[in-house]
Amino acid sequence: MPREHPTEPRCASAVYAGVMRPEDIAFGPGAFEVPAGRAAIRVSWLGTAGFRIEHDGFTLLIDPYVTRASLFACARAPLDLLLMCVAGWTTTARFCPRVMGAIRPGAILLSHWDNFFSPMDAGAKALPAMQMPRLVDGLTAVDPSVRIGTVPLLGSVDL
Repeated sequence: MPREHPTEPRCASAVYAGVMRPEDIAFGPGAFEVPAGRAAIRVSWLGTAGFRIEHDGFTLLIDPYVTRASLFACARAPLDLLLMCVAGWTTTARFCPRVMGAIRPGAILLSHWDNFFSPMDAGAKALPAMQMPRLVDGLTAVDPSVRIGTVPLLGSVDL
């Protein structure tokens, strides 16, 4: 039996009515309980597939549309790690200078560069169209100190 909580979404009524709007299922303040002894992890939605995750003085920005105009207002200094969607970067004018000029991340974890039609047991294979060497060169040309990398399939990195 689901617990009753005044800030939980009213999913059932929206589904039965045949209409579901995002505000009908929105989490309200206090929807999740923070475990005792741990600082809250704040997750902010930036639109589309973009999120800012903050915890204990660290910020993680996940935003595949990193060059949209509103990003500057969304990022807060210092930005520790940017999860950057590689797909499509070559079609965005001045991508590297715009990203690095707007947010200056300490590190960039590249994502969405692999052939996701390959079986997982074959390992991740970079798609040549992603032009990752050119992307890394462009980003480090703006800020030579930025750390850029990937993580092996099903791998992780500790911050």
